[in-house]
Order: sequence, then structure tokens, then C-alpha cells
Amino acid sequence: MELVGLPLAEEKHTPPAACFLFLGVQADFSGLQRRGVMTLGVTPQRLDDVADAMEFFIDTGSLSTAEAARLCGRMVFVSTWSAGRWGKAPLRPILDVASRKAPGGPISRAVRGAL
Repeated sequence: MELVGLPLAEEKHTPPAACFLFLGVQADFSGLQRRGVMTLGVTPQRLDDVADAMEFFIDTGSLSTAEAARLCGRMVFVSTWSAGRWGKAPLRPILDVASRKAPGGPISRAVRGAL
């Protein structure tokens, strides 16, 4: 398969669809023609996964630097995947644990509030 003279991998080709996932963002064009509306966002599964991780750390009361780094990466993606993003300020306590500016281990009040 070729497009504009460039080879394309057949196994990676996805036919056009009203709803599709690209780089972790779900695009839904199903209402575009009828209502003039399209939606973009992270998948409900990804939101559930991040919420479950946050709950886990609240329940266990502990967060290591590695866990904080991974959680922050996931939370930043979920909250800042498009223009108009709200920023990282609310995540600062978790980012501090991830960057070792704050100790890992028992969750502080600030981290609990950020979660």
C-alpha cells in the first residue's frame, strides 16, 4: 500500500471511522454531520485507571518517588492533552515527591489533597 509515493504498513492501516483512538486521545465525529458536534478526550478506561491509582495511594497512605513520577505522568496526560490545559500547579505536591524534593513514603496532607 502506498500514499503519495510513500509506503504504508498494511497491518497499521485503519479504515476511516466515526470514532477512533489516536495517541491516547479518542476522537468522536459521530455527531458532526447531524448536530455539528465532535468530541475529543481521553478514554473512560484511562480515566478509570488513573482514578483507581489515586484511590490506591490514598488507601495505602504511601507513595514512593517512582510511583509519584508514574502517577504524575499519567495525571498530566489526562489533564493536559489539548490546548487550554489547566496546568500542573495542582500536582505540585506529587511532582515534589517524584523529583525527590519531598520524601517518598507516608502521604503528606499536601499529597493527599492533590490526589
